[in-house]
Amino acid sequence: MQKLLIILILFAIIPNVYAQKEESEIIPESFTEKIEHCNINFIQPEGFEETEIIENPDQSYDFAIKHKELKVEIRYFIRAYDETEIEFNRTAPNIKGAMFMATIMNMTHGKSSEFEEFPPDAVKKEFGADWGATSIVELDCEFGKGYKYCTLTTIHKNDIGDVYVFYLYDEIEALYKKMNDLSNNWFYTVTFKKEQK
Repeated sequence: MQKLLIILILFAIIPNVYAQKEESEIIPESFTEKIEHCNINFIQPEGFEETEIIENPDQSYDFAIKHKELKVEIRYFIRAYDETEIEFNRTAPNIKGAMFMATIMNMTHGKSSEFEEFPPDAVKKEFGADWGATSIVELDCEFGKGYKYCTLTTIHKNDIGDVYVFYLYDEIEALYKKMNDLSNNWFYTVTFKKEQK
């Protein structure tokens, strides 16, 4: 729980400034299609470049970027709902938390871990989402090979889909110190676009 509080404070205090780049220049078409389908904003943070997707039995993902200096990688997975999934989520609203826990257990070789749900008002304001959660886990899986820890964050939009963001790294303290020197925020790289009134 202490590690979770550290990382949440870390992300909260970094200025909310992003690297402004054209999406077509930094992400592949397959990822762009999912972003457009789910009405998502994506901005790649400074200091990162695209890296290859590694096939593994634990967790699929759509896009990954790696820091040019630090041992930090961010991976993205978007689940766009079809009609069946939309109806299922309407009838089983607690499935979001269960799916998030299942993903955590995939990262930890079956071990459960605490996760923190974002306050409803905050997740709506900051991510344009209807629900979200985050957790820090010690990795024990093929997906996390080469890294010690993962900060896993998910945001959910009703009738649209889910976004999972995996921050992979080795040292929380070193990451904290370096990120304080950066002017771009790594926590808000993906958000749902605000609904038009």
